[in-house]
Parts: sequence; structure tokens; C-alpha cells
Amino acid sequence: MNVINCESCGAEMFFAFTDNGKRAPINAVPDPAGLFRLVQDSFPAKVTTKPVELGQDDDGVRYTSHFATCPHADEWRNKQRTAKATTPGPRYRKYTRS
Repeated sequence: MNVINCESCGAEMFFAFTDNGKRAPINAVPDPAGLFRLVQDSFPAKVTTKPVELGQDDDGVRYTSHFATCPHADEWRNKQRTAKATTPGPRYRKYTRS
């Protein structure tokens, strides 16, 4: 996993792909109350929230989404929404005939 610092609060975190294929910021410090379990410790990392029985492939270590703990999370969410809302895709371009 590639640990970096949050640009807003400075906390250690890493990005991982979730069960639905989305990239999410995850706190690098394990949290016993966390919802995420590390599935693949590589780059890029993969996490899951699927409940599993503790077996030999599960070490019991859990992680928390950085959005749940970062005091500036809403600012990052708004940046992403604003960028998507103001950037029209190809289907919204106006074409004129000559």
C-alpha cells in the first residue's frame, strides 16, 4: 500500500478500490471499529466491507474511510461534484452544421 498524507489535515492515508470499483481514501492507521478489511496489500490496494468469518485469510485488522474522520471531507466532496457538474461531457456539446 502506498501511504500518503492528506493535503487538508495531514493524516496518513492510502487510496484503495472498494467492492464497487470506486477509489476511496482509507486511514492508514488500523481502527478496531473500522468497516473496511484490506484484501490486497499492493498498489493499488483493495478493500472490502463484505462480512466474512475470521479465517486464516483474515487477520481481523480493520480500517476506516478517511472521509469519516477528516475535518475537511466536505470540501473535497464539493470539489469533485463541482468539477463534474461544470465540465460538460461529449454528449452535451453543441454541434452546428455548416
